[in-house]
Amino acid sequence: MRLVLATVVAVLLFAAAADAATYTVKACTGGAGTGVNRLFVPSGDASAGCITGAGLYTRSYPPLAPYVASRQTMTAPAGTTIAGYSMGWSVQWSTPINGGYNAFVDGDGGAHLTLPCTFAGCGGLPPSGPASTGWKEAGRHDLATKTLHLGTLCGGSPCTTGYAEALWSDIYVDLTDPSAPSVTTGGLDGWASGARSVNWSASDNSGIRRTRLYLDGTLQSDDARTCDWSHAVPCRDGSGSFVIDTTRLPDGAHSFELRALDATDSNAGTGGEVAFRVDNHAPELWADGQDRVTLGARDEFSGVAWIEWALDGGAIHRVEADDAEVDVTGGGTHTITFRARDAAGNLSADRTISTGVRPGFSDRATNGMSSFSAAPSF
Repeated sequence: MRLVLATVVAVLLFAAAADAATYTVKACTGGAGTGVNRLFVPSGDASAGCITGAGLYTRSYPPLAPYVASRQTMTAPAGTTIAGYSMGWSVQWSTPINGGYNAFVDGDGGAHLTLPCTFAGCGGLPPSGPASTGWKEAGRHDLATKTLHLGTLCGGSPCTTGYAEALWSDIYVDLTDPSAPSVTTGGLDGWASGARSVNWSASDNSGIRRTRLYLDGTLQSDDARTCDWSHAVPCRDGSGSFVIDTTRLPDGAHSFELRALDATDSNAGTGGEVAFRVDNHAPELWADGQDRVTLGARDEFSGVAWIEWALDGGAIHRVEADDAEVDVTGGGTHTITFRARDAAGNLSADRTISTGVRPGFSDRATNGMSSFSAAPSF
């Protein structure tokens, strides 16, 4: 007769600490066998989800041909291997054991990893039941297998009577992922000023757990991402953008680097160090002369892109150079308003110079009438 399983309460088992370049996923860890199962696929007489008081189960009920099994099977994601596990288990079986039953944890090709219950009995209990092992712990942490099978099966003779049931709860599986994420980032072409946004994307067979931004070799941000450890691939691939506020940097040469870490939080991929140049200061303006006035601009870093000027509020002229000459004719006082922009896009404030021309004086006359003053934009 089948034993009642609902009264069995699983003992919570804690996963062993993962080694370097491993991550740990889980199933039926909600207490008393509850939780979710997204790791194991059932076959034969096996539960799809976690059952209160039981966790996952596999059952072997007659009539069964020799070596017919019920299984829960986990397959490691591409690029990973199963490095170990920790779980609670319990086996119950009845008498008579006509062909013999077995409960097992197997790896690739049926390699036995843990034998909770063999044909000869479980943990010193008699081979004929009814009997139960109670809840025990099974664990291995020295593996390299692509599959993990939890199951029960009929022995070497046809099973016509009796039964075997195995329960598996609080299951933690360590997965090794030796590869680093693939990362791509954009760049900051030319000279940068102000706040600039840079796009990035990263992918890995176990997903992206966090990203780290380095600026001139110094860590600027460490952004953890949400992962779901009930999945064999717990983290998602990532993409997005980050902002570099160049106003906090001195003008000149700089670099940034984005690193992405996979589910192991150990393997880091990088898009490489990306160089960029900063110029956040507008050109400095100067002027010289009276009836022929030279307007000029200086920019130490990105250089002057152009100068714009207007005489006496007239038409605006642009010269793509760092200086421009303006001929002033007619007696009296005249004004020239001008400004300059550098190659980084920094635009100077408008400036106005006043100059006076006396009849009969050459353009080399110096009568002290030239001066700068602020003026509205033109």
